[in-house]
Amino acid sequence: MDLLAKLYSDDPGSKDNGGKYEMNRSEKSWDPAFMSTAFRLKEGQVSPIIKTKFGYHIIQLESRNGDDIVIRHILRIPQIIEPEIKEATLKLDTIRRALIDGYIGFGEAVGRFSDDEQAKFTAGMKLNKEGSSYLTIDQLDKDNVLLLKSLKVGEYSQPSVFTDDKGKKGVHIIQLVSRSEPHIENLRDDYNLVAQKATDEKKSGVMEKWFLTKIPTYFIMIDGEFKKCGNLSKWESAISTASN
Repeated sequence: MDLLAKLYSDDPGSKDNGGKYEMNRSEKSWDPAFMSTAFRLKEGQVSPIIKTKFGYHIIQLESRNGDDIVIRHILRIPQIIEPEIKEATLKLDTIRRALIDGYIGFGEAVGRFSDDEQAKFTAGMKLNKEGSSYLTIDQLDKDNVLLLKSLKVGEYSQPSVFTDDKGKKGVHIIQLVSRSEPHIENLRDDYNLVAQKATDEKKSGVMEKWFLTKIPTYFIMIDGEFKKCGNLSKWESAISTASN
C-alpha cells in the first residue's frame, strides 16, 4: 500500500509517507469511523471502503502493540462537479434570503444546513488558533477578505465557491458580525482581546515558573551552538544553581 498511497492518496498529511499513521486507542482527534475500522483489523488486513467527513478511505493495519497500532491508508476526496455547485448555490441563496428576512438565525441555519461539523460547535463563528472570534486580516483566506471588503456589519455575502485546506471544493456564505478600523490597541475597543492576551501571558508565566522549579530534578544539557541564545539564559542559570 506504500506505493499506492504515494500515487493515489489525497491526504497531504501522509501521502509522502506512504499513507502511514501511528494511532493510540485513547486519542480523541481521529474520526470515529476511521478509528473503529482501523482497530478492528488484523495485521496485514485491508479494510473495505469507508466514508468519513474527509472522504473515502481504505485502511491497512501494519502492526499492533496493545493499544498502539501502525496503519497505512489511502484517502480519495470526491470532486464536486458543476451541477452540485449550482445546486448548493441555489440552496444557500434560499437560506440567505431566509436570514435576511429574519425567518431563521445564523446559528440555527448552521445547525440545520451546514456540512461543516466543526462549525456546528461554534454556531458558524470563525475562530483563530487561540479560540478567539477576533480575527485579523492575515488570519483570513484571501478569498474571504475580498468577500468581507464589500459587506457592512450584519450583512450576508452572496454564495461563493471556495476550496478548503484539504483541496475540497464547497459553497458558503459569510456574515460580517463586527469590524474595527485600524487603531492603537485600547481597553475600550479591544477589551476581550487584551483580556485574552493577559490570560495567555499569565498561563505562560506559570508554566515557565513550573519548568524552572523542576530543572534541578532533571539532567539537561544545552548544546554549545545555542548557549548564546538569550531565551535560554534562565535555564542556564537554573542549571548552574542546581549543580552547585
